[in-house]
Amino acid sequence: MITLLKKIAIRPMGEPFNIVELVNIMEGVDGAAAFGYSLETIAIQVEDNQKQQYKHTHTFDVRVIDESGDNVLIDAWIADQKRVQIAGEGVDGLFFMDNVLLTRNKQYDGIIASAFLATADTLTWYTTGVQTLQPGNTANTVTATWEKQQIYAATSLFDRFQKDVSVSYRTDGTNTYQHGWVNSTGIVSNVNTTANTIKIERDDPGVGTVYINTDTFFMPFPDVILTATINVVDVNNGGGDDPRFGIVWRGKKDGSSNVGYGRTVTVTTTGTKTVAYKGATMSNLTNQRDVCLYMSFAADDAYIEYDSITFEVSQSIPSGLASQSTEELDGNK
Repeated sequence: MITLLKKIAIRPMGEPFNIVELVNIMEGVDGAAAFGYSLETIAIQVEDNQKQQYKHTHTFDVRVIDESGDNVLIDAWIADQKRVQIAGEGVDGLFFMDNVLLTRNKQYDGIIASAFLATADTLTWYTTGVQTLQPGNTANTVTATWEKQQIYAATSLFDRFQKDVSVSYRTDGTNTYQHGWVNSTGIVSNVNTTANTIKIERDDPGVGTVYINTDTFFMPFPDVILTATINVVDVNNGGGDDPRFGIVWRGKKDGSSNVGYGRTVTVTTTGTKTVAYKGATMSNLTNQRDVCLYMSFAADDAYIEYDSITFEVSQSIPSGLASQSTEELDGNK
């Protein structure tokens, strides 16, 4: 899938709306580009002259035909040594590089294009401390402490995270978080390593609906269809409106305010719940940039407990899901 990217988008860490988008065509048009990816394994020699692989060197090669400002921006990021995020839309999946440096690539083949590289070394397993943008924020960054792959390509977004609940959860005060869920005011989350379930519960008697988001995925592509499925083993509405589970895109509206648009499903019973969404349906949302899963709870002590969750790229919206409700989430919710 990596070699079949249709387009990529690049932005500096901490600058969520400063995005350069490049399309994979070589016809002399502004913004056209060609992409290539290579992976080299690095090994060390251990006892008895054996070698053991311990890290990968990733190189993402981009060549851009540009008559306007794309390369000016990229040159400024390179000069300032800004670390960037890269997202790619493939024929049947997505490609991500987080927190990597760009360098200019000297060309010797005579192709008239500006070339640059995105490079990174990674260990041969999930890593910790990958810097990501916090859902709902317009500028701030956080450092994710759960196990997450820095460079990743597939149709399943949540496979970026180590999902074994016996080893991959982080403790934040009295809470533990799994599958990339981000600490949220008014929410407690705990992992049951015996039953392999995750319980997300509202612990806030205040007025209004409380939200929790997963870590975001850089997703400025309006034509991507995503499907999320959760298998609920227990649910409680706390005496209020039923909890909701869904997909949220975040972006700018009218060029300034930070909003989210979500496709949601009400969770009233146990069992499998599925929600699907396509970015192009948000005709009044401009400059979309990130996507995440979220849950909302209207009453104190409401919760959702689940044992499995997926977040997938789909070829089409499954039958019966196209009419699911859409919500607008203003501000940093």
